[in-house]
Amino acid sequence: VEFKPNQTLGQDFTLESLRQNGCDAVFLGVGAQFSRRIPLEGCNLPDVLWGVDFLRQVARGEKVRLKDNVVVIGGGNVAVDAALTALRCGAQAVSMACLESEEELPASAWKIESAEAEGVKILPSWGPERIISENGRITSLDLVECTCVFDEYGNFCPQFGGRKECILVDQVILAVGQASELSFLGQGGPIQVKRGLILVNAENFETGMQGVYAGGDVTQARGAIIHAIAAGRQAAAAIDKALGGD
Repeated sequence: VEFKPNQTLGQDFTLESLRQNGCDAVFLGVGAQFSRRIPLEGCNLPDVLWGVDFLRQVARGEKVRLKDNVVVIGGGNVAVDAALTALRCGAQAVSMACLESEEELPASAWKIESAEAEGVKILPSWGPERIISENGRITSLDLVECTCVFDEYGNFCPQFGGRKECILVDQVILAVGQASELSFLGQGGPIQVKRGLILVNAENFETGMQGVYAGGDVTQARGAIIHAIAAGRQAAAAIDKALGGD
């Protein structure tokens, strides 16, 4: 296997240049390495962190300044990881506010149990309305009750009730999903994107561009590592078959 580090797709090379240089098949496994941004009042304050970015900083050994009272927004595995990491890195109190009810939480059940066992307080069925600050410092967070997360067709479409609550907080970590960097696809190309995800053939993982395949977090709802491994294995088998293998 030949490794070519420090190469940026869309700048140092393109999908077309790979084809011109003799590549018979390409697999896009670019992942979803960025925190999804949401338009929330106060989200640009200095003491607001973003889930994936925060975890990356800690993993790299960078110094992350944590306050005493931290609230993590989100209900997925990244949110749980962020909450546990904040607690282990010095925060005195960590809560996790999420739109979903306890039964609907997207995070793994064992992760939720681990978080609660270590002292993370779960606040189900609450969504963020605004982050309140005073002289640039976060003082509190306005929450609004979430009465329903999905519509009748199973689409993400949160509905909110009239009940609101304001909680005291020193710092907020937003972990409301992940996003992929897809600028290398350009506009109007053969590879289609829907809601930030590359569309692929469910049977062989091929995109709308012949010979280009994709899998993992860039193509479907975020899963565990094993789901990405499985996608890579299935796509590899499809590529082998397309190139004359068995």
